Amino acid sequence: KTSSSLLPVFCGGVVGGVLQSFVVSPFELVKIRQQAAGGAVTLAVSTLAGTLGRAGLATRGLGATLLRDGVPHGAWFVAYEWSKRRMTRAAANDDENDEAATTSRGRTDAAVPLCAGAFAAAVAWGVGYPADLVKTRVQSHAARLA
Repeated sequence: KTSSSLLPVFCGGVVGGVLQSFVVSPFELVKIRQQAAGGAVTLAVSTLAGTLGRAGLATRGLGATLLRDGVPHGAWFVAYEWSKRRMTRAAANDDENDEAATTSRGRTDAAVPLCAGAFAAAVAWGVGYPADLVKTRVQSHAARLA
């Protein structure tokens, strides 16, 4: 498999991240409003429910949420797949040169997804953190307007 085959993986991650944004964004807005106001969660939820009809106030920050969740999910999926492939290939090369490959195989099988997942998470947050900061600021500004 070549690195060009990572494009569908990236696209799949982006689509998944974008789709989840429509569900996550209102909850993020409630969370930010509750944090900004320091009140009860029920107050933040009732305030959000009361503003649903007002010109997009309940979706304030959706664009930033789309950026925070779309591209980083694509980066996450690609980073995971890329690192998993590299580590699997490296382990296979080591196994060819290692007489005790059968005993080390179990450790390799568990370590590859664990390390690939940790690497992918770091990459995704590195990519998405600036958009998360923008999203939080936009939504906290919306909290002050409500």
